[in-house]
Amino acid sequence: MSDGRVLGRTVAAHCLALRSRRAARIVTNIYEEALRPLGLSTARHALLAAISGWPGVRASQLSASMDLDKSTLSRNLRRMAEHGLVRIEEAPGHGQRLFLLPAGTELLKRAHPAWQAAQVQAEQALGAVAEALLARFPDPTDPR
Repeated sequence: MSDGRVLGRTVAAHCLALRSRRAARIVTNIYEEALRPLGLSTARHALLAAISGWPGVRASQLSASMDLDKSTLSRNLRRMAEHGLVRIEEAPGHGQRLFLLPAGTELLKRAHPAWQAAQVQAEQALGAVAEALLARFPDPTDPR
């Protein structure tokens, strides 16, 4: 086997970054499926929850605490504001302050049972996810 193939298979079999991304997708998909009927993504649900929990939070604080780049946060907030879920207030010298509107609060309440069910399912899946993190990356050419 050529050195390149050996190297490629070694990385695929042992790379923690690949395995952790795979595990994150498994868990994220559970929440996405649960929240989809409400027209919510996992990201927007998390933003609604954060803004609800910290009324008046600055967008820059939210971006830093959720490890979101400013453009991603801005795009999501703009769409949420267009749907009447959040209010974005300019605070001179303090950037933007964020507040949940009544429709946002109502959506967060309606989403809570779906989120709780996803939480239980994700907790159950974590055993398998942890195993997947530790398991070798499957050989994509193996027909098994």
